[in-house]
Amino acid sequence: MKKFVSIVMFVVVGCLMTASAGNDNENNLSVNEAKVKSTIMKEMTYPNFASEQKIEGVVYVSFEFNKDGKMTIIKTNSASPALENYVVEKLKSINFITEDIEIGHEYNMKFTFKLY
Repeated sequence: MKKFVSIVMFVVVGCLMTASAGNDNENNLSVNEAKVKSTIMKEMTYPNFASEQKIEGVVYVSFEFNKDGKMTIIKTNSASPALENYVVEKLKSINFITEDIEIGHEYNMKFTFKLY
């Protein structure tokens, strides 16, 4: 009976450790995702051409990083092709810290360009 209880305890502790490791990976992912998004928001500015032409709009972008650390745009959506192209080109020009990116994770962002 003692042997059975020991085996059950070992299995339970092993399951708890596995669940805890899963939460750490999720926490790291959300921390890294926040770092990537913060880096992008620091670099994304209202484009001069849009300000001059009084263009406003929203751009939705989904992207991921491949195994080489390069960004791949998955999809975009916007009513303004000019703003959409600006966002895509700007994203491609940003240098990210390798430790902050998650390979294969899909990031989704919304960029709102509004004149005040």
